[in-house]
Amino acid sequence: MGMDQGSNGTSRPPPGDPGRLGDAVVHPVAPRAIEREAGGAMLRSGLSASSPPSSTIGDYAASVWRRKRLVALTVVAGFVFGLLVLPRVGPGAQHQATVRIEAKPLVSSILALTSPGGNGNQAGASSAGRASSTAGQSQVVTANPWQDLRVAETVLQELGPQAADLTAVAGEPQAQWAGALASAMRANPVPGSSTQFDLSYVDKDPARAAAVVERYAKVMVDRRNAADAEITTSGLRTLQRDADRLKAEIDELASQADREANAAANTPASTRTLTRLELLSDLWRSKAETIEALRNRKLFLGLPTSVEGSAVVVPASQPFGRAVYVTLGLLLGLLGGVGIALVTEAAKPHVATAEDVERATGLDVIGTVPRGGFRHRHPLVVADRPFAPAAEGYRKIATALVRRGLGGDMRVLAIISADSGEGKSTLAANLAEALSRQHQGVVLVSSDLRRPSLERLFSVSPTAGLAEVLEEDSDRLLPPLVSVAPNLYLVPAGHAKRNPAELLSSAKFARVIADVQALDAIVLLDTPPSHAAADVLSVAGVADAVLLVTRSGVSRWRSIAELASGARREGLRVAGAVLVGAGTRLGYRYRYRYRYSAAARRMVPSGRWIAPGRRNGGRFKQHEGEVLHVSDSTDRPR
Repeated sequence: MGMDQGSNGTSRPPPGDPGRLGDAVVHPVAPRAIEREAGGAMLRSGLSASSPPSSTIGDYAASVWRRKRLVALTVVAGFVFGLLVLPRVGPGAQHQATVRIEAKPLVSSILALTSPGGNGNQAGASSAGRASSTAGQSQVVTANPWQDLRVAETVLQELGPQAADLTAVAGEPQAQWAGALASAMRANPVPGSSTQFDLSYVDKDPARAAAVVERYAKVMVDRRNAADAEITTSGLRTLQRDADRLKAEIDELASQADREANAAANTPASTRTLTRLELLSDLWRSKAETIEALRNRKLFLGLPTSVEGSAVVVPASQPFGRAVYVTLGLLLGLLGGVGIALVTEAAKPHVATAEDVERATGLDVIGTVPRGGFRHRHPLVVADRPFAPAAEGYRKIATALVRRGLGGDMRVLAIISADSGEGKSTLAANLAEALSRQHQGVVLVSSDLRRPSLERLFSVSPTAGLAEVLEEDSDRLLPPLVSVAPNLYLVPAGHAKRNPAELLSSAKFARVIADVQALDAIVLLDTPPSHAAADVLSVAGVADAVLLVTRSGVSRWRSIAELASGARREGLRVAGAVLVGAGTRLGYRYRYRYRYSAAARRMVPSGRWIAPGRRNGGRFKQHEGEVLHVSDSTDRPR
């Protein structure tokens, strides 16, 4: 069965003429000349590989959108960071613990009220000075008498290892912990009272804040009361000793006055003796009153300083809520993701739109394939899902290529791409399907001898193919053909034993492609990626034109620019560029509600029907250099 006439309107050989696909024997034909005129159809003159232009806001937005998965990942990481990490490292809640202290005048303060003069007065003044010093800081009087280094040291010793957790000593050397804790203590007078004040301490842990301020207050009060008691006892001993001495002097002066009065009858004692006796008596009575007052105050008034109740804990600062931390984490994740996306794009910019491809290569984008045509379940979307938007994109590309001369002066088209994973093989297969459905004879050549993909797409069992023909020493030029669809044949890659670059750059490869083209068919060459193999330009050199395939978000700007520049240097005719995996605009994704009948069949040139997808599992037979697919026993005759 011969192929239908192409849309270019050229005449075909008669049925008995050698070189037709349907004949039992395919005779080799003379290879066509692969030399091209220097002034032939090539790229537009004056175009050169361009570098990325100055970026606009839209370009930055497109770069971020291409890395949307990365941005989404960083946003999720920011959410987790804000939910779990920030509340722990951020400024947490501060709690203030306060105890009320009753600070009545010290018992020893009476010593300061004694009149100056005498040993007792000096002792009282000294005791009052000591009381003032002890009531405040033991050695250094500070602005706040309740900030005591020794008290802080005692509290730290009582806390033990827990002292390192105090907020007041956080970040401070251990040698300065006592000063830091003492400075954190605040004493505020109670309004309306002259003897009460509130001692407070702020810490992140409310229980720890209460424990610290209670211990500090207790140690401070005990030390103050002990110092007052010591001063009072010492003062009483001094006053009693002075009073006893004064009493002895008074008794001696009284005896002396009596003797002076008895010396001469009716003559009183001397004025000096009486005056001194009166002064000492007054001083003795003053000391006796002071001693009595000290003993009464100590007996009836109790301790001068005491703690009134337990500590009261209140929030000292309002911490950030969980929502604030989560929001902050999301913002950090978003900013980090955007920054990483922009840096990544700046290091290795990728193309995303047809405009990017045109600016990078200087080529016209003849068509785009919407995202969704590269799913593993439906790689041949033109055959398996003909009403999908991706299938429509492939058909538009086929129509555009026909308008540019495919099937006319452009009979051999090489599909090229810069890197792997850009959809080159998938586009070649779907393009062949679309052309064959337009009654065009199409031959797909799997010329990627390293990693062939067309056999997997069409479910063709491994068989001899192009590599074996190129390695043979015989004059056989026409490789085996596998019928995979009406008007569509596949030349398998085969199994290369020699270096694929040597096979594809040989003169025999050019003659083989010329013989395949002589079968009155459009020949599509699936080439290896240019960055993975050095033979892509050798394969493209035997074609009438090349079609550059790029993929949105995958193809790198520099790679496709270098590939277009290399094609330009080799003098290749470039039919244009194609962008696959492009995003769809709002409203483009329409759905037909047609369903396929389970009885839908596909016809192969053998004249039998085969169910869609049953491209593998049948039997292959060799017939005069041509491999035809024969369906299994489950297929029905037409």
